[in-house]
Amino acid sequence: MRALTGEPAFRNIQNLEAIVFRQSYILEMNYYTQMKAYGDILQTASNVQTGMRTYQRELALPHVVTMRFLLAQAYFFSTAYGSCLDELEILLRMKHADTISDLHRDARIMQLLSHFMLGNYQLCESLITSLQRSLLKQKNTFKTYSELFSFLKKHMFDIQKPDIRAFRKKLEVLAKKEKTVFGNFDLLQWADGRGLTKE
Repeated sequence: MRALTGEPAFRNIQNLEAIVFRQSYILEMNYYTQMKAYGDILQTASNVQTGMRTYQRELALPHVVTMRFLLAQAYFFSTAYGSCLDELEILLRMKHADTISDLHRDARIMQLLSHFMLGNYQLCESLITSLQRSLLKQKNTFKTYSELFSFLKKHMFDIQKPDIRAFRKKLEVLAKKEKTVFGNFDLLQWADGRGLTKE
């Protein structure tokens, strides 16, 4: 697809390079995400970031939010939590990013879990409170989030840590009932990862 920009037949299409950049990289990153090939996404990260700067006037907000989210997720599942947080900070500070409500919500969940994995527990407590208020304002009643917040609080502050396997089973049941929650950011994959046994 990227070779199209050099084809004479397509040269008269307005903003062709920006269109090809957007479509090709979003398709590629979504494909690698489905394959859980996050390293392949990170190999293209510099190209994606450069393209977003180059074509910032031509790219619509939903496309930029999507690309930022996919990059952050690749960093997250590669356990590069600092880089994930850097990417999320840009996304969450973007004007009107919250209008892309599902990705904005999942970006905040990813931000919370990144800090959790880094052991920033006091900050996590504040983020959970903020998320709870936001979800309440949105009239979001998904049980997955209340179970997640409860697990995190117990893991962070209780002497007796919660049973990870029991939490994983709850998520598995909820994933069938609340598919929307797991559509962009797979909490089951996080629960299955190496992170939960990390103290």
